[in-house]
Amino acid sequence: MSTGRGVMRPLWGALRQLSLGEVLQVDFWIGLAGGVGGLVLGLKYPDKLVGAVGITAGVVGAVIGAVIAATAIQTAFLDQAFLRKLRAIGRDPVTYLTPFLFTAAIGVFALLGLLVLSVMSPTATTWVLAVLGTLVGFFSSWPSRVCSRAWRRSFSSLVCVRMLSTCQTISTSSRSAGRSSPSSPVGSIVSS
Repeated sequence: MSTGRGVMRPLWGALRQLSLGEVLQVDFWIGLAGGVGGLVLGLKYPDKLVGAVGITAGVVGAVIGAVIAATAIQTAFLDQAFLRKLRAIGRDPVTYLTPFLFTAAIGVFALLGLLVLSVMSPTATTWVLAVLGTLVGFFSSWPSRVCSRAWRRSFSSLVCVRMLSTCQTISTSSRSAGRSSPSSPVGSIVSS
């Protein structure tokens, strides 16, 4: 956990744990294709690029909304007992939220580019429209499935640690009730 200084340190540490294979999946290449499409629109059809801002902003807003909802669901698992278990095994809770925060950051970059692009006219400088079209096309197309393997890994380990926490709680409560606990956590769940 972090104190007042270095608030972003746990997030950066969790982002560093993402492998290149988790980032360079099919959705990354779709994002590159979106960037190339934005480049072509910026160079050849600037009026269509500026006209697509509303639709693209709606799609990116929906992705960010879904990420916020998924983050809320994921953090529902992070109660005090679970956080104590994470501290005992030396894991930072931010690790479980990294894929969602990464996807939200990509969406925010897309929205910032869309904000600038929304005030541009089709008669603006071609290279500016091309650069903005490339950035917005890339960042608005990439978060389609970004870090899904990392999300699955974090969610499955979250559930695993949560189950171990529950099993240990059940085992401890059966011991405190004067019953002998079975040797495996599964046996303690069955005997309860």
